Amino acid sequence: MIRVAFIAAMRSELWPLVKGWRSRRGPGGASVYETEAGEEAWIAVAGGIGRAGATRSFSIVNQGGKPDLIVNLGLAGSLVPEIAPPRLLTVGQIGDTRSGERFGLASDDRKLLILTAMHVAGRAEKLRLAESYPGAVAVEMEAATIARLAQANSIPMACLKAISDAADDDIPDMNPFIDAEGRFETARYALRIAIQPRRWRQMVRLGENSRRASGELARAAIELLADWRNGKPVAKVPE
Repeated sequence: MIRVAFIAAMRSELWPLVKGWRSRRGPGGASVYETEAGEEAWIAVAGGIGRAGATRSFSIVNQGGKPDLIVNLGLAGSLVPEIAPPRLLTVGQIGDTRSGERFGLASDDRKLLILTAMHVAGRAEKLRLAESYPGAVAVEMEAATIARLAQANSIPMACLKAISDAADDDIPDMNPFIDAEGRFETARYALRIAIQPRRWRQMVRLGENSRRASGELARAAIELLADWRNGKPVAKVPE
């Protein structure tokens, strides 16, 4: 049976795709979803944020055997004014801001570059990244780790990102609420926001953008799989 794996950081990023799938709790509190589609077995894992979360997710999707395809999907922050929520990006290049590595993927726009950072980027950090990495259009926290692992294991990969926050959005700092294992402390963050009324409208907008972006990701993932079955070059081992 052909095995297709979807990897995201947060289960909210997967939810429009995995409605109706079987679900279970995986190692480290990961959310794991499974279903079958014809001759294909699908698994989707949200194992946490950043390098630790991505590594956990990759390990889980490989437990049942090496996938024939990995699709990394998730939300990203825009680095340029012309790309706004909930814009969908089919990623052509991934740049790792920690190691300096670049990974090339199959995409209609092979120059479309996103960055993988070690922390959630606020407005000032997004401005710095845009200046430091000309041509980069968005930033997130997992894609480079997944690309590195896919490359090491010779697994074809595709990467889909949807924009949740615009380049000039300055969302309240999430970094103190992400633990060393990539788990987001949602309740503590919500309490922090609850005592900052000036942030409420901003967070409502971010939530709406994120829901719309997640819907775009689910639609694009299904379309990508259809193209992949038909032999179109939508995925390859990262190079």
